[in-house]
Amino acid sequence: MFLHIDLKGIGESRMLKLTLKYDVKNDSFEVISDIKKEKILEVALEFLRTQMGKDSDDREATEREVYEIDILLDLETDEFHVSHNANNDSLMTGILARFVEQRSQR
Repeated sequence: MFLHIDLKGIGESRMLKLTLKYDVKNDSFEVISDIKKEKILEVALEFLRTQMGKDSDDREATEREVYEIDILLDLETDEFHVSHNANNDSLMTGILARFVEQRSQR
């Protein structure tokens, strides 16, 4: 089950989307995005910065073989919107940090 955020009123045309599918067993990511390849890491890092200072999420995480994170960036407001199937924002942030770590080593 995804954590759903109400995106009514947010026009798709002004949104950039980054979808990460993290395979836990293989420690690998599938990336689906309309963001230029060379900008994906920058967008992921900027989103992580928005998560700094937030309280930890005490909800029990959902165990999955593949976690999916959808990050939308509204180009008009520079705001991020996220949905994921981890059921725990701290886990989602950790997965995203792993993505950044792997991408930075390239």
